[in-house]
Amino acid sequence: MRRRHRCNGGFHPSSGCFATIRMTFFRQDLEHVIPSLSLREAPMQSPISSVRHVFVSATRVAMLVSLGLVFACGGGSEGATSPNGGSTSGFHMTAKVDGAAFIASNPDLSPATQVTAGNYTILGLQSSTTAATIITLSLANIRGPGTYPLGVGPQVPGGSVILAVSSAGWASPMSGADGSITITSLSTTEIAGTFNFVVTASLSGTTPATRTVTEGDFRLPVKQLAAIGAIPDKAGSTLTMSANGSAFTGAFVQANLNTIAGSQGQFLVVSSSNSTRGFGFSLSGVTGPGTYALGNTSTVTRQMQFSFVANVQANSWSSVGPGSSGSVTITSLTATRIKGTFSGVLGPTPGFSSAGVATITNGVFDIGLP
Repeated sequence: MRRRHRCNGGFHPSSGCFATIRMTFFRQDLEHVIPSLSLREAPMQSPISSVRHVFVSATRVAMLVSLGLVFACGGGSEGATSPNGGSTSGFHMTAKVDGAAFIASNPDLSPATQVTAGNYTILGLQSSTTAATIITLSLANIRGPGTYPLGVGPQVPGGSVILAVSSAGWASPMSGADGSITITSLSTTEIAGTFNFVVTASLSGTTPATRTVTEGDFRLPVKQLAAIGAIPDKAGSTLTMSANGSAFTGAFVQANLNTIAGSQGQFLVVSSSNSTRGFGFSLSGVTGPGTYALGNTSTVTRQMQFSFVANVQANSWSSVGPGSSGSVTITSLTATRIKGTFSGVLGPTPGFSSAGVATITNGVFDIGLP
């Protein structure tokens, strides 16, 4: 049953900005090809209700292409083999799922699909007479070779994963650090790289609750499903930091810079979250690059907030709390992008029962502006 949540705003991931994204594995198409196979819906959650996960439309095309050809003649590649038993000299997709070999069927006939600039859906299907294993990697804001995080939303360069085994499904928990994908080669006709990740059960009661995929290796053709232009400069946003020594990577990151009538400068709001924590700051009186000290006066409002998803009442800290200090430094500001650094010591949010302080260090942001 689909769960619905109301988005009440604010920086807290627990404020309700979670929506259920459902992926239907096209059961009728699958059962037509493999009568004994039954794949059902595998829900996946995203912390921003407006998100339309980039894999939804492209995955259907890629999946039907794979399934239509999975029992076709040919498709094998000769040459060197990966540690998982699959070829690495031609088109291929191999991995280990909880230590068991995964070798995609007919990879040369199952391209990585691309609908918009920088976004790719990579799908591998390993089939047998009784079951199927499907790995789907949905990537966004990929500008070229490099290492990107898995477990992030479509605003962040990187991607997320769905693993389906027969009627069960697992998905990236969206911690911002659920694994990684390294793109070693990318062109308009081919994409190659390696990956590893951890996914968690989409439905309660599914066993095992967590699955680990290692030694992922792929080289696939690219199929562009529409005319592809350049990636806009504002596409792709990142925010990273440490909170009390624990690394934080925003799985969902966004910023808004607005002009408020009658006020000096502009008003900046930056928010980020992942499956466990949320962070954000707001600055009034932004006039360009420079350092903006946290604090409220009669003319400016400059605040920072950090919280946990679990037990927010006891895990929320803010720059309006006692003993707080900090600043945000904007190093670059254009019409399409804002960059900078930040740090702070945040006291317990007034009205909450949080203990101690949250020390924010090594904060870095690079965010596209709408």
